[in-house]
Amino acid sequence: MTDFLNLPPYRKPYVKKAKVVQGPTKYDHKKLYYDARRIMFERDNPVAWDAGHYFDKDYPKISETNGFTRYIEDVINNLGHHAERVNTMGVPVKQKDGSIKFRRSGSTKGSTDIHCEIKIPTQALPVGWKIEVKNKDTVLKAQVKYAAKMQRVGVLHSIIRVGELDLFWDEYYRIMQL
Repeated sequence: MTDFLNLPPYRKPYVKKAKVVQGPTKYDHKKLYYDARRIMFERDNPVAWDAGHYFDKDYPKISETNGFTRYIEDVINNLGHHAERVNTMGVPVKQKDGSIKFRRSGSTKGSTDIHCEIKIPTQALPVGWKIEVKNKDTVLKAQVKYAAKMQRVGVLHSIIRVGELDLFWDEYYRIMQL
């Protein structure tokens, strides 16, 4: 028994996680991102553009939820529309026992992560578009109710999972054809 107790604890060997390899995509996401950035830079900084002082911004890490959301927000804003990220998670509050709970934010229950207004060339007024970005989590009942409410009032609503940039670009081009 003492031999057993004197043995070092068993540790599982480290196994490197396999990277998820995405299949072929319909669009060149990096090129579309930088093209949108060049359009914005040329529009907002014509003197610097003419002088050749353009520089590219870092490409967001689209395999993570924050980078994916940043990609969508940047592209929409750079193409001359409006997109803003909304804090729907709430405010972290430290409890007396040291744990952290989130106090509800002031946003509507089920509200989406990105609120956009898209200027469509054939229409006089912009169209509202709400985008919910999901990673591995499921769609909540409140989010389904919110999506139904938005569609009932005529606002476009999309749920896009991390890694589905082709779906984002399909939706964007479909909206531009309205």
